[in-house]
Amino acid sequence: MDAQAGNGPEQPTEIEACGSWDAAKKQFNPRTFRNVEMASIVGSLAWKEGKPSIHAQGVAGDSGFDTYGGHILSMEVGTRSLEVTVTAYPQQLECGIDPKIGANVLGLRDSH
Repeated sequence: MDAQAGNGPEQPTEIEACGSWDAAKKQFNPRTFRNVEMASIVGSLAWKEGKPSIHAQGVAGDSGFDTYGGHILSMEVGTRSLEVTVTAYPQQLECGIDPKIGANVLGLRDSH
C-alpha cells in the first residue's frame, strides 16, 4: 500500500480499494473512491523480502452516509491527518506468497 499526505484540506481523501480477492484470477479488483472519510482501518505491518509491507483493510463513508470497504491498495489523505495506533509484538511478522493460493500470507518469526 502506498500512502502520502495531500497538499492541504482542499484535497479530499481518496482511496483505491477492492471488495475482495479474486482467487480464480489471483488478483484484486480495484475501485477508486473520492471525497470520502475513513471510518476504520485495520491491518498488519510485516516484512516481505527484507522490506516493510503494509496489509490494510478499511471502511470509508461519503457525504450520503454510504460506506465502502475492502483492501486498501493506495490512499491519499487530503487533510494531512490520519490517526494510527500500532501495537508491537515480540514476534516478527513475515509476509510471503503461498503458492497454493497465489496470495500473500503472514507467518510469525521470533525476533530473538
